[in-house]
Amino acid sequence: VGTGKFCQDGGCLALFLNRYDVFYVFKPELGGSWVEFMGGTSAPTISPAPTYDGGCDNPHNMHLDKCYKKKHTRKATAVAWDSLGSVGQLSIFLIAFMSSTLTISIFL
Repeated sequence: VGTGKFCQDGGCLALFLNRYDVFYVFKPELGGSWVEFMGGTSAPTISPAPTYDGGCDNPHNMHLDKCYKKKHTRKATAVAWDSLGSVGQLSIFLIAFMSSTLTISIFL
């Protein structure tokens, strides 16, 4: 986004409501800082945040996106369970219930 009056040297950002309607246009100071808008942050591809020696083992680096993702990885079972959705989860519960009642009725 840029015009002759507002953004002469480029570097402006626009947030759109849909494909055509501009919600907000601003020119951030991208000198090594995160882009923040309405309380949210947008992580860049390469984090410009300052880092300390020691990588993710150093407590000063725990706020970096790479270290946060490394520390808070989700287990594969949780990802698989969430990927089923509510219908798939209900189906699993119904199948387990029906198989347990069938097993009980056969052996009683």
